[in-house]
Amino acid sequence: MKPTDHRTFLERYYKNRRRAALYKLLVSAVLVLLFFNLAWYLPRNLERNIFSALAAVSVVIFFFESWSVFGNSLRALKFGKSYPPFIYEIGRGLAFFEEKDMQMCENLAAHGYMLVSAFFGLYKFERALPLECDFLMDISEVKVGDDGFYEYANRFEQGGWTYVCSTSALHFFRAPKNTKRMFTNSPGLGRKYAKMRNLCTWCVIAGAISALFGLFMAQLFPYPIATMFYLLAGIGFGISLAMSVGVVINQRLFKRLKGLQK
Repeated sequence: MKPTDHRTFLERYYKNRRRAALYKLLVSAVLVLLFFNLAWYLPRNLERNIFSALAAVSVVIFFFESWSVFGNSLRALKFGKSYPPFIYEIGRGLAFFEEKDMQMCENLAAHGYMLVSAFFGLYKFERALPLECDFLMDISEVKVGDDGFYEYANRFEQGGWTYVCSTSALHFFRAPKNTKRMFTNSPGLGRKYAKMRNLCTWCVIAGAISALFGLFMAQLFPYPIATMFYLLAGIGFGISLAMSVGVVINQRLFKRLKGLQK
């Protein structure tokens, strides 16, 4: 495939993502208007608080999708004119969309952009020769710079996986297509799911505390100051809801793995 073909693919890829984000933007705008109107006209304070929190969540989604529309439009425009040396992508969340994030890395590598760094869901890709490969994310107590990190990475090297980058305890590797994945059906993979479940659980707790704090403070201040605390409550509620899905998925994966090991 010629470089121009790769560029055309990426331009079309970002145009499709912009279209999907635009649909979500319109839906979130409708929800913002709906929930704010319900919160305004309902007489009871409890119902007002609930719909105000839902409206706040919708506002967060609206701004996120607005940024997504802008970002994907800018990327589509860039690829329509040139081949930028670097691109940045926000992942869907390694807690419960790990496979989709790895698939994104594989698709971009196949079209000339290789993962070079990651920082808690923000991925940086550098222009490179197109390469068909698989990506793998692993969790370990060993971190970059620790005494045992060389031995840890070397185990993956022996299995055909090349170390790419790390963010905290999350380590990324790549290998030729259909290379056997490391730690499949092993205690190491079980520890990985258990850690992800525990991380999501703490996020649920933190989100719930933020939501309760926001609702409590909103009762102490008049409008418009109370709106900021409703927004905090909505964000906390959204985080708890999203991370609870991660808890459920990683718990199911952990139990399934335990069943395979028996």
